[in-house]
Amino acid sequence: MNSEELRLQYLFSKYFEKTASAEERAELANLVSIEGNREQLMQLFSAEWEKYRGDGMVITAEKTDEMLQNILGDPARSKAAGEGAPVRTMLPWRSVAVAASIILMLGISSYLLFFNKRSKPAEVANTNVTHDVKAPEINRAMITLANGKKILLDSLTSGTLAIQGNVNVSKTTDGQIIYNGSSTEEVFNTLYNPRGSKVVPLTLSDGTKVWLNNESSIRYPVAFAGNERKVEITGEAYFEVATLRLPAKGGHALSGQKMPFKVKINNSTEVEVLGTHFNINAFADEASINTTLLEGSVRVIVNKKVQLLSPGQQAQVNANAIRLIKDADVAQAVAWKNGLFSFTDANLPTVMRQLARWYGLEVQYEGAIPEREFNGKIGKTLTLDQALRVLAKTNVKYRIESGNKITIIN
Repeated sequence: MNSEELRLQYLFSKYFEKTASAEERAELANLVSIEGNREQLMQLFSAEWEKYRGDGMVITAEKTDEMLQNILGDPARSKAAGEGAPVRTMLPWRSVAVAASIILMLGISSYLLFFNKRSKPAEVANTNVTHDVKAPEINRAMITLANGKKILLDSLTSGTLAIQGNVNVSKTTDGQIIYNGSSTEEVFNTLYNPRGSKVVPLTLSDGTKVWLNNESSIRYPVAFAGNERKVEITGEAYFEVATLRLPAKGGHALSGQKMPFKVKINNSTEVEVLGTHFNINAFADEASINTTLLEGSVRVIVNKKVQLLSPGQQAQVNANAIRLIKDADVAQAVAWKNGLFSFTDANLPTVMRQLARWYGLEVQYEGAIPEREFNGKIGKTLTLDQALRVLAKTNVKYRIESGNKITIIN
């Protein structure tokens, strides 16, 4: 994802959170009106639309695109400009807001339908739905403090959760967990986020921001001490690491040396950074540990082998070997953090593993596993049945039972 795409995503999020300034709204209006941003804009709209859509509110991709073109630009003027470089049309913010509102109401789900590259879309498969599962509405995460006490996050309102030495642990009104304070010794907490739980945002004592996915955990000191910052994870987490410098010896002035941040994974792999944005997918049931870099630089270390990553690259660790992907799909790697399922040439077990973590499922198969490939994106606010009905368009049959059990039928 390039800098303009990241900026559009950031501004779009601020607008719908109602925290964007007048200047940011004007900047967003300009980015929205650029033809080259159309696909990303559709994805961002879809994530918001899924929060408000009603049953049966569906519109074709062609109609949605035509509607957006009519709202954001004059088709006649576009034709007059010829087929050369894209024309940037600067519109008043009111027009862009109207466009967003209409699209959110009418829906653009057809942009996000999965398709099977090996065959034409089939008719919707017959299903036997006796039970449905909603997308997570709360987070079921739990913090284990240094003294062994466990805190269920959703059972508490905002405010102070715990005080450990000179460090205050608090929860904000929007569910963020924040550590604030310092210490000369390291005592550790563990945050665990189970299946069927919302993503948990965490701010460590150094200002580093972490987003923890389902079925994932992170062990970290309540305050960092010493010459490095080290945390341990299982599952998946996205990091925005704060840059710190080591104090000079014999005084309080800061030295020029940066304080490294290290992530330990499964007692075998380590990611070392100085200040950057990156994602680590280390689920035990996936084929490899994938580290994807968005900004800055990181070193991936396994069995004394070292791989340096540049933005847009991914390191895949498998059996103590490191494979470098130079042109990684960064947007797909962080889709979970942005409220989307995203697949490219994914087989059915890959799709079902992600659904299982999000909805808290037990997945089983009747007969051989159907050979399908899935591509596309879909919002994570759908119920399980709605999500599986999209899969059914590729002739995948399934049965949802009580107890959050899913059976795929071949």
